[in-house]
Amino acid sequence: MESPYKEIKDYFDNYELPSGGKEDGRLISYENGYTFDKETKFMIGREWNENETVNEPTEEQKIGVIMGFLVDAAELGDFEDMTETNYNEQMSHPISRLNQVSELTDFEPLKEWSQETASLLDEAQNLDSGDERQALLEEGYNELQKMKSLINKNGED
Repeated sequence: MESPYKEIKDYFDNYELPSGGKEDGRLISYENGYTFDKETKFMIGREWNENETVNEPTEEQKIGVIMGFLVDAAELGDFEDMTETNYNEQMSHPISRLNQVSELTDFEPLKEWSQETASLLDEAQNLDSGDERQALLEEGYNELQKMKSLINKNGED
């Protein structure tokens, strides 16, 4: 596995969910509204408050939240389907998630990867259709899929 994926995988593999959550099958929920998958350790949901905000994750939850944001950012469907629609704002959600990851993490390889991938997608989104746009979209898409695969492997090599 090439860098920075190896370092990021080790970082994720060493993460443990905090104690004190309420278990329900594969789910672990916490009082601050965050729910994680017990096996993959990534966030699968968070509750919104009445004032349409969410609680900040605890320090112990941040890595799981980051993994959840990365998996969510990668949920783009097949690349071929994506390129058929090809509308300019299609990368807004993944870019937003990658920016959230960059803000939440202090782990430099992950921060750098998320910023570079967000820049790739942003550059693609700002181009009119054409080969260069397609190449950038595909590169960004592939980066997200690699990261999603790394997280979903749950420690397996």
